[in-house]
Amino acid sequence: MIEFVNNGDFRSAYAEECSAFELEIGASVVSHIKINNGDSFYVYGERETVLALCSLPKKLRIQARATTAFGVYRRDIFADDDIVLNPEEETGLIIKDITCTKTEAEGQL
Repeated sequence: MIEFVNNGDFRSAYAEECSAFELEIGASVVSHIKINNGDSFYVYGERETVLALCSLPKKLRIQARATTAFGVYRRDIFADDDIVLNPEEETGLIIKDITCTKTEAEGQL
């Protein structure tokens, strides 16, 4: 379980991020958040979770079930007449389910 305050800046996840985590391209969002223990992570949502995350008000405290994700994608760098294949690593948390929400006035979850 993770807990964080919605900063309201979920954006569409880039194709590279989706490929690294095997998320559906075009149906995934991401945001950089600070979880309740102070660590910062990129959190991702996919499909139905996207609608929930994007509709929640800013500054809402969210408790969610999430999995740790590690992945690699290939970034092609074009230099002169050559292509350099550069593996890039991605890490983050994938939100599977939102379990509870509260406003700041309601306090901790």
